[in-house]
Amino acid sequence: MGIFHSLQKSNDVILKGIPTKMYEQVHLSIEEWVMLAPIGQKYSRSMFEVPFHECVQTDVTRFLGRENSHKEIVLKNYLLTLAFVQRCRLPLEYSMNFKTNYQLPLEDMPNFIILSDLFDKYYKTWNPLNGNDTERMTKDKKVIQSLALRFWISGYGIIKGTGHEPITDILLKKVADNFHNRASKDRKQKTFRLLSYLLSKEERSSVQELMSFSDKKDVFRLESDHWSEEYPALKTELALQLKEYVFTFLKNRVDKGQLQIITDNDGNSETIYQEQIEASTWKIIPVIYVVFA
Repeated sequence: MGIFHSLQKSNDVILKGIPTKMYEQVHLSIEEWVMLAPIGQKYSRSMFEVPFHECVQTDVTRFLGRENSHKEIVLKNYLLTLAFVQRCRLPLEYSMNFKTNYQLPLEDMPNFIILSDLFDKYYKTWNPLNGNDTERMTKDKKVIQSLALRFWISGYGIIKGTGHEPITDILLKKVADNFHNRASKDRKQKTFRLLSYLLSKEERSSVQELMSFSDKKDVFRLESDHWSEEYPALKTELALQLKEYVFTFLKNRVDKGQLQIITDNDGNSETIYQEQIEASTWKIIPVIYVVFA
């Protein structure tokens, strides 16, 4: 609690033993930059020649997916440092995709001290089989810190009162859905789930529940995708009639029974009730047609 209250009372934080201003819309001081900058960039000064508000308007997404010049690397790291002390917010499109070996003092930032405490307290409950595996715990903790850092440099703190705004259930789901690739999808989903679990245990967090993921589509959408494919057999008159029958009359009966008016050749009408059917009843129709067409 002391960490949280001290952060609320002052925008100062002690990083590497030096008081540093948080949230202010100004450049870092030379002392702050030298203290936080990567080795080899501590004496770079070109970014200070640009007015602060112009500097933080840099489109950092243009640095993604290509080799950067030395000047661009310095600028990226400077903006990352500004974002670390919440003097600017980098777009999620960038923060969820950038790569760097730049080490920031997470151990001094209250946001990450709170996260570390949550991890140490609840990890064994989350993963009891590996709770005593120190190497596994250390690896998982670094992954969680990395994800939290990506949110942090976009201005999102793990609890209310840190960052410009807190991480929420909605934000976690949105980011998890929008920023992943298939190669690392399962691993990233596990990381998001663990972060949501840890934050849901903290009463000051805006995350209320454990994330869930589902790649399942309903039967209608799956079958609709099949029928939309460009196969000549699905474009014949018979196929189009079957498609209309399946995705209108039969589909409607999946949700509830239907009344149907039948008229004979003499003009006599009769209303009959068609009972509700299961999805599998109509799903089999296009399958049978495709096999025997």
